[in-house]
Amino acid sequence: QQADQLRDLQRDAKRPAALETPLTRQIRILENRLDKAMIKYNEAMSIKKTYEQIVKRLKEERVNFDHQLQAIEGTLKAKSSDYNELLLMANEAAHARDLAKQDLAKTEALALEERRHREAELRSRRTLVEAQKAVMSRMDVRDQRRRSVILEAKGDLDDEQEERLREEAAATQASRAVAEGAISEESERMAAFQPALRLF
Repeated sequence: QQADQLRDLQRDAKRPAALETPLTRQIRILENRLDKAMIKYNEAMSIKKTYEQIVKRLKEERVNFDHQLQAIEGTLKAKSSDYNELLLMANEAAHARDLAKQDLAKTEALALEERRHREAELRSRRTLVEAQKAVMSRMDVRDQRRRSVILEAKGDLDDEQEERLREEAAATQASRAVAEGAISEESERMAAFQPALRLF
């Protein structure tokens, strides 16, 4: 309707200047005001459309943002669950490590004690073997002396004395055999101890 009125006013404005009256001047003033008002109206409508598009775009982005926010929150929850699980695994691993260290310390202590025990036993056996060797050495010396006495006194001894010397010699040989067997047995045991000591 305003556009129709504007056309009518423009048509009337094309009439000869002789017809110009105060009313026509007033009409032209109103037409100018109307033109300015229409320009402002069109500008306002254009701005309104622009803002409507902006609002529409923001609403669409808000929907997408809500979806993205939900996805991020879901990912955050999953990562939080993974973190808690990894933390639990780390605590369990640390506990297992501490237990393993304790077991290792106990094993090392037992191994050290076993090594000390074996070393002490080996020293004791060596001392025993050395003592048995010393006894055998003395027995050898005594046997040699007895043989010398027998050879020197051969023919001067009666049967009973010779028998007693033979019995003593046999006893000495038996004692020597026992001592040699004991020394051999102890030597074998000590030889078996040597590799065991190297393991500790």
